Amino acid sequence: MRVLHIIGSLDVGGAEMSTLYLVSRGRRPSVDSAVLGMHRGGALAERFYRAGSAVFSPPSLRSRIRSALPVPILDALYRVQNKRYRQQYERPFRSIRMPYGDHARERYVKNAIRSFKPELVHVHQASCMEALRWARECGVQQTVYTHHSMTGTIYTQEDIRTMNALIQHSDWITFVSDPQSSDFLRLIRYPATQTTVIPPRSSFDGRPAMSATMGRPLTIGMMSNLSPMKNPLLLIGALLLLGNDVSSVRVVIAGGDPRWKAVVEQEAKRSGLTNVVRFLGILNTDEAVAKFYSSLDLFISTSLEESYNISLVDAMQCGIAVLSSDVESARALINHGINGLLFENDGVEDLVTAIRYCMKNRERIRNMGITASQEINAQRIRQDYAEAHLDLYAQLLGDPSRLRSNGGPDS
Repeated sequence: MRVLHIIGSLDVGGAEMSTLYLVSRGRRPSVDSAVLGMHRGGALAERFYRAGSAVFSPPSLRSRIRSALPVPILDALYRVQNKRYRQQYERPFRSIRMPYGDHARERYVKNAIRSFKPELVHVHQASCMEALRWARECGVQQTVYTHHSMTGTIYTQEDIRTMNALIQHSDWITFVSDPQSSDFLRLIRYPATQTTVIPPRSSFDGRPAMSATMGRPLTIGMMSNLSPMKNPLLLIGALLLLGNDVSSVRVVIAGGDPRWKAVVEQEAKRSGLTNVVRFLGILNTDEAVAKFYSSLDLFISTSLEESYNISLVDAMQCGIAVLSSDVESARALINHGINGLLFENDGVEDLVTAIRYCMKNRERIRNMGITASQEINAQRIRQDYAEAHLDLYAQLLGDPSRLRSNGGPDS
């Protein structure tokens, strides 16, 4: 089968990393995959190539320059633009606008479809939904759409009306979590019988051994693109409110889009927290990710909204206690006080209280991490993310050679 995946960009992000996992773990002699980034450039292009996928990406001089620059110089350039990006954190959370009606992008996508000649087009993310219609106009046999975000709290009413029209061009929808599925189907008219929930996976499958941590400062980790929706400045504010107790805490932040990373680094510096907060940048290998998780006592997510937090799940898999804002997807994973802790969404004082609790109850949070690992690893016995999608593709295309399993139209 020939499958074309269409994603918003080839930069590092949750949907993009899930697609990379799907392409790399779904490599089969019978599957010919290609990936198309709707926006120019992206650091993941080379990783998709190594996964055996053809890659379509509009050429971008800016992305080529970015990829050629050493990280310190790139960070310095974004620090110069810090004020502009800092303003993004002060805007209302519900601010996503989808770029519909872009004729140049339409020509680019249709040319890629005609060149690759896919039997099935899999569109990821609402910002790419117009590609469902373009695929139909190019005569593609089957289309699948995966929704990677929450709907009611992020998109405008105008966007929702547009999504209602475009989703009719999809033969099947997959969601990343049950709360996200309910949220979407509450607002979008689509048969629930033609939908499936398939929790995503990252490429990281390690289970690092926990180190002895009782004698050192509480080490808190965050892995995120650090965008305004991830709300990382809440953690900086909480550290300030810890007062003198902040000397008993260390924070390690991995990941980060360079734009947002520059803002958070500047805020930490301005707050006098450079000795407390360390930035690792993007971790490109499983070994680096394993080293990151194994150094932690506590993993934190401060997101204002989240459909499915892969990093949070990976931390739980590794036996790390987790502390998350009380968003619906986290509530579905975390049993408060048993396998992790929840704090009031965007509530800095509640977060401070939770951190103080963790500082005083190190053995308790260690046991929460052990419980989280047992529960998450038991859940992961279910069918793999890539296998579930391959079964779905095969069934939509009428391929009888593949076994039917839960996660497909005939289950």
